[in-house]
Amino acid sequence: TAPATLTTGTAPSGGTGSYTYQWEVSTNGTSWNTISGATQSSYSPPALTANRYYRRIVTSGSCGSEPTPAILITVMPVVTPGSIGSNQAVCYNTAPAQLTTVTAPSGGSGTYSYLWQRSTDNSTWDDITSATGASYTPPALTTETYFRRRVISAGCTPVYSNSVLITINPLPEPVISGDVSPCFGTQRVYTTPSVTNHSYSWTVFNGVIVGSSTGNSVTVRWNVAPGPAWVRVTERNDITNCQATTPNYPVTVNPQAPGAAV
Repeated sequence: TAPATLTTGTAPSGGTGSYTYQWEVSTNGTSWNTISGATQSSYSPPALTANRYYRRIVTSGSCGSEPTPAILITVMPVVTPGSIGSNQAVCYNTAPAQLTTVTAPSGGSGTYSYLWQRSTDNSTWDDITSATGASYTPPALTTETYFRRRVISAGCTPVYSNSVLITINPLPEPVISGDVSPCFGTQRVYTTPSVTNHSYSWTVFNGVIVGSSTGNSVTVRWNVAPGPAWVRVTERNDITNCQATTPNYPVTVNPQAPGAAV
C-alpha cells in the first residue's frame, strides 16, 4: 500500500530564505539513497512491501545542507480475515445458531474492527450497522440469506471472511377436516393429509381421544359435556425437525336427545 504524502510539518528557516530539496530513502535509518526526481517540498512514496525510512535534505544557497529527522514507514503484514464457520439450515421463522470465529484474523496491527453484512444473492451486500462484534447472532429468518464479516486493521484495506449460507426449511401445513357439530356421546374421526416422513400429535378439548393420538387421523368421543370444544394437531417433519400446529379446530358438541343412550 502507498503511504500518505510526506509534507512539511515545520517550514525550513535560515540560510538565504530560498531552499531546494532532495528526498532520500533508507532500509535501516543509517545508509541513505537519493530518490531520483524527488526534489519538491513534499513526496509521495510508492506502494511498499517492507519498512522504509525517509528524510528530506534541505539546501539554501552556499549555506550548506541539512537533513530533516527521518520518518519511519512501518509496513504491516497483509490482513487475513479468518473464517466464521459453515452453512446452516433452519426452520422457517427461526433464528440460526450464532456465527462465531473459527479461524482468527491475522496480520495488520493485530487489532481488528468488524462489521457484519448480509445478502440474498452472495453478490450484493448490505451492512448490518449494529453488528460490530467478532460474533453475530442473526434474527429469525424467513428467506435464504448469506452472512459474512468485514475485518479492518489499522487502516489497511478491508478484507472479508467466507460467506455462510442460511437455508430455510419450510414448515408443515396441517389442515384438519371432520364433523364440527357432533352430538354428545358420539365418536367422530378427524384427519389431516398424510405426508411421508411426517409424524403427528393430536390434542382435544372437551372430548376424549380413543386409541392412538399420533397418526394423521384421530378418533374422538365427545362425552365430556355439551358445548364448545376443539381439536388440533401438531405435524412434524422427522427429517428437518420443523413442525407446525394448527389453530384450534372449533367443534360444538350438541346435547343428546332426551332418553338417548350415551
